[in-house]
Amino acid sequence: MAYTTSKRETILAYLLDTTLIQIDGSAPYNNDLSLISRNFVYPEDLRNDQFPALIVLDDFVTRYTQMTANEYTTGTNINEIDQGMQIGLAGYVKINSPGDQVLTGDLSTEMNTLHSDIIIAMHADTSLGGNCMGLSLISSHNSLEFVQSGNYGVVQQMYSIKYDFNPGANVT
Repeated sequence: MAYTTSKRETILAYLLDTTLIQIDGSAPYNNDLSLISRNFVYPEDLRNDQFPALIVLDDFVTRYTQMTANEYTTGTNINEIDQGMQIGLAGYVKINSPGDQVLTGDLSTEMNTLHSDIIIAMHADTSLGGNCMGLSLISSHNSLEFVQSGNYGVVQQMYSIKYDFNPGANVT
């Protein structure tokens, strides 16, 4: 039994159970995610039926600002939304044809559709069910670096999630 309410765990659970499962291939989404996980895995370790995949990472530094004797906010400034808890999303896509995927742009197109799907899903409810004050996309990067090892593309996005908490009330 947990005696402390972890805002971090509540937010991460909401992302997995509510936000990211929306990417199911129905409008407005282009992709139907086969795997959503908080356990990091390299794309070459996935089976073909596990693509496209999305990995949620939360092992980044989070800074805090004290607001009152027992209240804190994520980030170094009370009013800035882009300085909250950092969440990384790593999306993996794969194309099956080993032909001229770099020359045709097929892999890049697949990465761009997943990039769009993730942004749309993450902005469908920016309070994450009332668990935070808001979120902000702070960076993104599409990478073809795995193309030689198996026609994989990686879509990386970093989000800042801003929330307040009170450890005096057993909420962290």
